[in-house]
Amino acid sequence: MRISNMLHFTENHPFYCGRFFALSSMHYTMLSSIYQPMIGPMATSLYHVLYESLPAHQVGYSPIEQQRKLFLSLQLEPGAEGRRKLAEAASRLEAVGLLQTIRMLSSQEDDYLYVYHLLPPLLPHEFFACHHLVFLLRDTIGSKALLRLQERFMAPAPLEEAPQYQEDVTVPFYEIFRLRPDEEPEDMKLTLGELAAGQVRELAAPDRSLSIGYAYAEIVNRFPRASRNRRFVEKLDKRQDQLAYINYTAAKYRLELQELCRLLDEDGIFDEAGELSEETFAYRASLHYMQGNKRREDRDMILNRAMDTRSDAEAQDEVSVEAAVDTVHQLEVPEQFAGKCDKQQYNHLLRNEPYTAVLERFFQGKPPSHAVRLLERFHFSYQMPDEVINVVIHYIQVNRLSWSKAFVESLFTDLIAREIRSFEGAVDYTRERLQIAEKSKERASRKSSAAGSRARKSPQIITDNVPDEPVSEEEYKRILQKVKMIQSRLK
Repeated sequence: MRISNMLHFTENHPFYCGRFFALSSMHYTMLSSIYQPMIGPMATSLYHVLYESLPAHQVGYSPIEQQRKLFLSLQLEPGAEGRRKLAEAASRLEAVGLLQTIRMLSSQEDDYLYVYHLLPPLLPHEFFACHHLVFLLRDTIGSKALLRLQERFMAPAPLEEAPQYQEDVTVPFYEIFRLRPDEEPEDMKLTLGELAAGQVRELAAPDRSLSIGYAYAEIVNRFPRASRNRRFVEKLDKRQDQLAYINYTAAKYRLELQELCRLLDEDGIFDEAGELSEETFAYRASLHYMQGNKRREDRDMILNRAMDTRSDAEAQDEVSVEAAVDTVHQLEVPEQFAGKCDKQQYNHLLRNEPYTAVLERFFQGKPPSHAVRLLERFHFSYQMPDEVINVVIHYIQVNRLSWSKAFVESLFTDLIAREIRSFEGAVDYTRERLQIAEKSKERASRKSSAAGSRARKSPQIITDNVPDEPVSEEEYKRILQKVKMIQSRLK
């Protein structure tokens, strides 16, 4: 529950609850045994209070009431502390998928109205398929207690091995029953329309989205039987923590089922005791992901290069329309081109010429192959326009920056992330970078000057060249008195 101002979430604000299910004994057991250790008793109590705001034999929406009812039911004091506890309990329910809160502005009350959509707890087979919930429960109660809960809720199949042949012999609806839609009366049409409208209102409440992952049976069926890791993979049905981590890593690095089985078949993934080496598995999965991205970039580069060549051949007979550059976004002419072109001609060149021609002009017809490969990659793989690449070339050359791969990639990655695809956007981006660099230089110079002013002045050094000045008798007697006083104090 994201609330920036607690005055918008008080005991005086109205609310109503939406529920389109009924709790069974299994649901109650899941709430008390699995969900309560994760979210705490306060959040569980709030769930029961919201559930009972509607009669058990009905589904739909409860009447509009003030949130004072929730405070009194949970024995919370109206005030800042009570509001914080209620918001925290609702947030915990939202995090585990049992509640969705919607805040709307009521025209009648001219204030916020809160709608609480309740969702049913997951059944055991659904819960243990959600990896993030399984990890949270493991961190809360420990691995051993998690395995005991799984054995308690999940009854094993009577067949140890999956049958080699199975057939679905279920009879469909249309083979048994026959309908006569041509004799539908008017009152029935009206009733069906009302039911459809109610169904749409019910669908307004969010539906439970199950986690995406590979089941144990899918992995075992695709895994090679002659592999030395086969015996370890067959034990994954009893090691749900390992199976959950495998699915989490597969979803993180976009692994297909065939790729996942190929990784599990490699040496070093399992040790001799059958334990999954999570670091090794995650590292090799990340390598596979990076290699896939590299192959995708190369493939897109080849295809786009071929399409670009074909489009250039088709456009030879067409008259090209050159775009002008407004005064605000015109760049200054570098010293290299001073006297050869004016400001307008130079910006016209950057806006309309291909990046290869601009690169050759800056390097006097002999551009380094390293820079050509870098710019070619972003032009063909990420469809970066020529005008944007020309602005980047101008920015690097004029400011005498590095052509290293890391620096150039950081520039284009930032441009892609900001979705900059125009000449004007690239000019604004380079000017922003220059302003940031100037501010950092000024800050560094101020710090250095302040450090220099705070430096201590060196003390004066007394030398032997002291002028001999005569001492009067009175001053001499005064000095002798001071010496006697000091000696008497020391005694």
